Amino acid sequence: MKTYIEERPWGNFERFTHNEISTVKILTVNPNEELSLQFHHNREEFWRVIDGTGTFVIGDNTKVGHKGDEFFIPKETVHQIKTSDSSVSVLEIAFGNFDENDIVRLKDKYNREDPNKYYNMEHTHQINTRIPIEKKGILLSPTKLKFESNGVLNPGIFQEGEEVHIFYRAVEDGNYSTIGYAKTNEHLDLIERKSSPLITRDFDYEKHGVEDARIVKIEDTFYLSYTAYDGVNAMGALATSKDLKHFEKKGIITPFITYKEYKYHLEHCNQERLNPKYYYYYNLFAQIGLADEKHRYLRDKDIVLFPKKINGKFVMLHRIWPGIQIVQFEKWENLTKEFWENHIKNLHDHILMDPFYDFEVNYLGAGCPPIETKDGWLMIYHGVCETHIGKTYHAAAALLDIEDPIKVIGRLPYPLFSPTEEWELLGVVDHVVFPTGTALFGDDLHIYYGAADKHTAVAKVSLQLLLNELKKTAIS
Repeated sequence: MKTYIEERPWGNFERFTHNEISTVKILTVNPNEELSLQFHHNREEFWRVIDGTGTFVIGDNTKVGHKGDEFFIPKETVHQIKTSDSSVSVLEIAFGNFDENDIVRLKDKYNREDPNKYYNMEHTHQINTRIPIEKKGILLSPTKLKFESNGVLNPGIFQEGEEVHIFYRAVEDGNYSTIGYAKTNEHLDLIERKSSPLITRDFDYEKHGVEDARIVKIEDTFYLSYTAYDGVNAMGALATSKDLKHFEKKGIITPFITYKEYKYHLEHCNQERLNPKYYYYYNLFAQIGLADEKHRYLRDKDIVLFPKKINGKFVMLHRIWPGIQIVQFEKWENLTKEFWENHIKNLHDHILMDPFYDFEVNYLGAGCPPIETKDGWLMIYHGVCETHIGKTYHAAAALLDIEDPIKVIGRLPYPLFSPTEEWELLGVVDHVVFPTGTALFGDDLHIYYGAADKHTAVAKVSLQLLLNELKKTAIS
């Protein structure tokens, strides 16, 4: 077999096969060298260590790899190989587009490219310049009270006339969360703020956190969805109320499905229509021997309800990484394990949006409850990209069909707003704006968001201008 060897600053690679389907190489990384921190838009890769030892960075996971260890790198997943005192040789099988221009280098020891050539993600380069955004500043911050001493963020918002009810995530030492309550108005005056949690951690499934509430009123009932965190599993949960003061918890509403089960059901999907990143967390847990754990369940967060039934059904957004999915059902009792198994087997039919634009290339999540307008359902969500400075969370916007909300009819190709202010750039988690609720005063749309996982802040935008821009991005 004829092979091809090419030298690189970090070592060399020997190429065995190169065609339109796959490329097979052996990478040899010399001692004390490293590949650039990079990702690919159009190809995925499989690595197997065939000799030596190295440090392997795959997305959020870093692991020392030895002979025989295997790693899977989905498209658009940051990855890198590093060595210390010895070299490492790795079999690489790549599937997809092999153009060198598809190597997006975020950090490079050898300065082969400006790390920002493809991704100017130093925030200011990603600011929306078409739709005026007025950042009103911090509304709520941590206090000396134990339950909210570390963070006050990601609020559920319900507007009642001129008053705005705020159900914020309150974080104490140890990253334990409850839901606090405050009340404001159009002028952002603080009318009320409780000195103790409104919703506490009451059950084992939420013993570490009651997090990131969203709230809507459908008919005569308030529905508050939140992330329940037990220290291992992060899953969607529900509480209901008639008066916004007393809430009855309904338990977990997302699937109790292990990662092994998830992979089995996912394999029933139309793979040509499924982003391979949906296998990421299974592959990640499989690599570290956790995929078979019976009590480690599929992460399903960012549970957001539409504020009315559509065609007689509840409509709910949820987030199985990396996209936003949509589900419709008549009764809460319908959300059985069998229901979710069928949902995942046909997940390709339920994906509302996957990462598409540069600023959201890593993953998406539902944000605020959709707003009903004459032009469609306005959806404010978050998009995440990873750069050489780490992850950056942006606020984004899309427009959904009013009668059939699984149809995306408009989507901004740039962030609605990004972290630019000190309170967004520096905090518990830097470079984060995380929208979770809105209130409308005339044409002024107030967007409430978590800032750097520490504060609650507000941004203002003209609803009509935003809709006009979204209509210009009409998707047929």
